[in-house]
Amino acid sequence: MLNPKASVSITLTASGSVDSALSEVWSAIEASWPPFAGYPAVQPLTLDEASNMLAGALEPVILGVFQEGFDRTALYKFLAHIDDLGIPAVLVFPELDEELACLGGHAVVVVDAQAEPSQIAATLNAFACSHPMVASLRRDLLNAERVQSGANGEIERLHEEMCLAASVQSSFLPAELPTSDMLDLSVLFRPASYVSGDIYDARRLTDYHIGFFVADAVGHGVPAALMTMVIARSI
Repeated sequence: MLNPKASVSITLTASGSVDSALSEVWSAIEASWPPFAGYPAVQPLTLDEASNMLAGALEPVILGVFQEGFDRTALYKFLAHIDDLGIPAVLVFPELDEELACLGGHAVVVVDAQAEPSQIAATLNAFACSHPMVASLRRDLLNAERVQSGANGEIERLHEEMCLAASVQSSFLPAELPTSDMLDLSVLFRPASYVSGDIYDARRLTDYHIGFFVADAVGHGVPAALMTMVIARSI
């Protein structure tokens, strides 16, 4: 059971009798616990109890003991739950088949009932020692993902606004240039960004005169683009 003086806390969960798992599996692991490691204590829970508990209610390392004929659907539900919580686990099965062996990896170690108790104890202790750092990194990663998500949303909003600004500015440019037998007019207008601090216009004034202007507002980006639109409207 949990001991307030224990430096390593483990959730022991079983697909069958938790008492049987304590006496048959945990007792051997506890007896083989590394002498340099802190004293271990367990929180015994059924598989259903462990699958429904929230983060913080489970101890940071899990030892799962599965007896013959266990429900694999319940096992997968349990694995999905602890993966969401970021809790490492050592799972002990009566024997390993190909499907169960594939469950190992990430923060889950799978062994069969013939595994050395000292091996299981060392793995549990390693998980317990590294879990605080891993949990801290996981929290930092989740916070970074939330910040990134907010930043992506803001960038998308700014992109839409800048595209709208570019559309408005383009409406101030001539849709077509005047034609003349004596003069060829053509334009290449390529803003460095969404909008430009430059603007132009060309119009036929009389049968013999074509007026045009080119303006370059001081500055860059939206302020300069607004100034060019003011200039175009004024002229």
